[in-house]
Amino acid sequence: MENVIIANSGDLKLFFELVREVSPEAVMIISPGEMNIRTLDGGKCMMVDVTLTTFKNNFFTEEVEVGINVEEMYNALNTIKGLTAVMTLLDGRIQLSSGKWKVAIRTYDVTTLPKRPGIPKNMDLPNVLKMADRSFADVLKSISSNVDKVRMRVTNDAEAALVIESHGSDTEWCVGFNDYEEMEVLGRCNGCSSIFSADYLKSIGKALAKVNDITVKLGLDQPIVVSGSFQDGDAIVQYFLAPRIEST
Repeated sequence: MENVIIANSGDLKLFFELVREVSPEAVMIISPGEMNIRTLDGGKCMMVDVTLTTFKNNFFTEEVEVGINVEEMYNALNTIKGLTAVMTLLDGRIQLSSGKWKVAIRTYDVTTLPKRPGIPKNMDLPNVLKMADRSFADVLKSISSNVDKVRMRVTNDAEAALVIESHGSDTEWCVGFNDYEEMEVLGRCNGCSSIFSADYLKSIGKALAKVNDITVKLGLDQPIVVSGSFQDGDAIVQYFLAPRIEST
C-alpha cells in the first residue's frame, strides 16, 4: 500500500485550513516523515509554512510533490464526518475517504503553480515573545477590522510590553500585552515598531485561533513571524508577513 496516509481527519482539515488563509492552491510535499506546504499569497506579502508529522499510518516510501486545490481539500474534509480519514494519491487526483464518504479531487502539475518559496534569511528579529494564550489571535481579528494598517511596537522599559494599535475613521484601538502576565520574553527585548497591513493580520488572527503555543518575532521594519502548534505540538505552522514601509 503506497502513497497512502491515514490520519485524524480533524488534523488534516486544520492543516489545509491554515493554508487557505494565504492561498487557494499550493504545492504539497509528502514524504515518509511528514506533509508540508509552504506558499505565498497572491501579493507576495505573506507566506505560510505548515508541517504535519504524526499520522496513524504513512505508507509513502519517497518524497512526492503534488499540486493541490487547498480550498477543495479543506471543503471535503470539512464535510467528512469520520474521525479518521484516508488520503490516497492516485494518478491525477487525491482521494479522501472516511466511512461512507469518498471524494476525489483533481491535482495540478506543480510546474503550473508558483514556485515554492524559501524561508526568508537575514531577518533581524531580536524580540521573541511567547504569548500566554490565544487572546493575541482574538486581538488581531478585532483590531484589524475596518482599518487599513496596524502598528505593533515593543517597549524596552522595565516591564516589556507588546502594544498593538490601529486607527480607523471612527475607532482607535490600543491593546497591550505585558511580560510575566500575558507573555514571556524568550529573546532580548529591544524597543521597535513596525506597521503591517490589517487584512493580512486579520487572516493570521483567524488562523491562530485554532492553534496553541503562539510565538511572535518582531524587529524594526522587519517581517513579523508568528508561529503556533497543534496535534500536541507535533504540527507546526509559521506565518511570515512583510511590513509596510511608509515615508515620513
